[in-house]
Amino acid sequence: VQRSSGILLPYFGNDTTRGFIVGEGVYVTLGRSADFTLATQYWSKRGFAPNGMFRYRGRGPDFGNVRFQSLLDHGLLESNGARVNQGGVDVAADGRYDFTPHTRGVIDAEYLSSYVYRLVFQENYAIAIDSEVKSQMFATHENHDLWASLRMNRYQDFQSSTVAGDEVRILHLPQIDVEAADHRLGVSPMDWSFTGS
Repeated sequence: VQRSSGILLPYFGNDTTRGFIVGEGVYVTLGRSADFTLATQYWSKRGFAPNGMFRYRGRGPDFGNVRFQSLLDHGLLESNGARVNQGGVDVAADGRYDFTPHTRGVIDAEYLSSYVYRLVFQENYAIAIDSEVKSQMFATHENHDLWASLRMNRYQDFQSSTVAGDEVRILHLPQIDVEAADHRLGVSPMDWSFTGS
C-alpha cells in the first residue's frame, strides 16, 4: 500500500508536570524506504517541546534512525519567585550502511544536553535514571583476511542533577585498527598474524 504524507491528528492532554498540552505534527514520506515526522507540543507550565524522528530502511541490513526530543523551557516557578530552567535536548542516532560487500559503517550515538531534562521528563524509568551517555561510530573494511577499522567513542556521565557542569567526558579520538588472520609461514608448521592500532 502506498504511504502518503500528511498532517497528524492534533494531540491534547493534561498532567501535573507539563500542565495543559496541545500538540501537532506532520509526517512526510521520502519514497518507499525513508520517512520523517516533525512535531511540537506546547506545555502550558513549561513551554514548547519540539521533537522528531527520521527512519531509513535500505537494502539488506542497511538502516538508519535519528530521533530528537527537546524542551524550550521558560522555567518552573518556585515558591521564592525564581524560575528554574529544566529544558534540554536529547538526540540519538543509530544505523548501519554497507558501502561495498567488504566495507561498512555503523553508528550508535547520543547527545544529551542536560541530565535534569532526562530526569524530569523521560517517561521510561530505566532511561530516566541512567546518567551515562555512550556513543560509538566505526567503519571497517575486510580484504583477503586483512581487516582495517576506523573508530571513535564518546562517553559522558553526569555526576550531579543539581550542579551544572558536574560531569565526566571521555572522548576517544579516531583510532585505526589493523588485523590480519593467521597465515602459514612458508612451508613450515608455523603461522603468522599481526594486529596494530
